[in-house]
Amino acid sequence: MISVRDRNVPGRNAPGRNAPGRDVDVCVCTFRRPSVARLLASLASQDLPAATHLRVIVADNDDIPSARETVMRAFADLGLEGVYLHAPARNISIARNACLNAARATLVAFIDDDEVVIGPHRVVQVDC
Repeated sequence: MISVRDRNVPGRNAPGRNAPGRDVDVCVCTFRRPSVARLLASLASQDLPAATHLRVIVADNDDIPSARETVMRAFADLGLEGVYLHAPARNISIARNACLNAARATLVAFIDDDEVVIGPHRVVQVDC
């Protein structure tokens, strides 16, 4: 499930980045799930309009940074712009808040780490 929130927050968005396209930060909270790599591959396969910028923020909620290697390798291999965060409290609220604190796009979407994005235009369609 993808949930989206419009964040028109003054001072949080990079200057000039939102016109005429849009920025989207996709947030993923993960806890010991290797399937996060499959999700990142599905996000990388999105066919976005030229003016749309996608960035992925992954918050690892394990006590140790167990997803770091998988996530960083996926970012590099897939050419995906991303941020890895270690939010080691085994508390989904802390992971979500870490993602929101790192987000700077006008649109912020959350997706579960065991899902995949079906269809090459899904991230763009969410805002329609």
